[in-house]
Amino acid sequence: MKIDVHHHFLPKTFFEQSDALLPPHMEALWSDGRVVYRERETGHAVTPPLDPILWHDADLQLRHMDAAGIDHAVLSSACYQDWMTIDAARIINDGTAALARAHPDRFSGMISVPPDGGEIMVSENERARDLGLCAINITTTHQNRYPDHEDFRQLFETASKMDLPVYVHPSWRTPLSSMERWDLERAIGKPTDLSICIANMMFSGRFHDLPGLRMLFAHLGGTLPMTMRRLFHGQPGWLKVPDYDYPQLLKRLYVDTAPAMWWSPVEIESAARILGESQVLLGSDYPLSNDPAELLKLAVANIEGTALSKEEKSRIFAGNAIELF
Repeated sequence: MKIDVHHHFLPKTFFEQSDALLPPHMEALWSDGRVVYRERETGHAVTPPLDPILWHDADLQLRHMDAAGIDHAVLSSACYQDWMTIDAARIINDGTAALARAHPDRFSGMISVPPDGGEIMVSENERARDLGLCAINITTTHQNRYPDHEDFRQLFETASKMDLPVYVHPSWRTPLSSMERWDLERAIGKPTDLSICIANMMFSGRFHDLPGLRMLFAHLGGTLPMTMRRLFHGQPGWLKVPDYDYPQLLKRLYVDTAPAMWWSPVEIESAARILGESQVLLGSDYPLSNDPAELLKLAVANIEGTALSKEEKSRIFAGNAIELF
């Protein structure tokens, strides 16, 4: 069995109503049937040009999944979480839940919420969980604040109480400087942003204070496999961080293998060896590719091409996702 945990979906209703669902500082710009979401004041695009059909046509997604041998996809709303409104969240959660009900053997879904929404956010999490959604989706930053900010504490308390894992997708625009030249924001800004997010969550005590908290980070956790020892296994006193049991806390941190076109079997095998094969899950980043169908095939081939054992591959393909979700 193969479960893609980094697979995007937005209902058709969201695209049809997005002008009304976006926050005031955002706008939708349509051209030739595609849409770009951008900041009104600066004109800065926060998405590439999107073909809505690839995001909401379930029959097309299923054909692509079948061709790649992917049995099930856990749906999330990608970087839209970075500017999520409660009105948009309700539309997205309703649409995602409806698709999962129509194809329960093929799709599950994550909850979209504005992470700093207070009691309204809590209520929407409860409503969406009752609809059958199985995790909470956030981004590395929300309005330039990392999720260890006090404004988001209630989100993690809610996730822990409800026993819902929290999935962290990269924001489209990172708060890092000197990233616009040569599109470094996409190339190395996002992995760096993910790594900062992980470090902040660990060092802030969120994992320590909430024993039920489990988190899945996209894109192999940024640079986590290569910096984990520097961050969490260094010599005592070298870093000015709290003295937590990081090896134990890291057992509640998971990563996915998306985006398929940016990794190879080498990086994925290294991540599994360093983090443990029980912490790595199959991810594709569908449909964010020039060839979405091929992206799914590549996501599978990247894991098949590793020197991991059959049992280890089976955990990454499906076993870890079944346990987490």
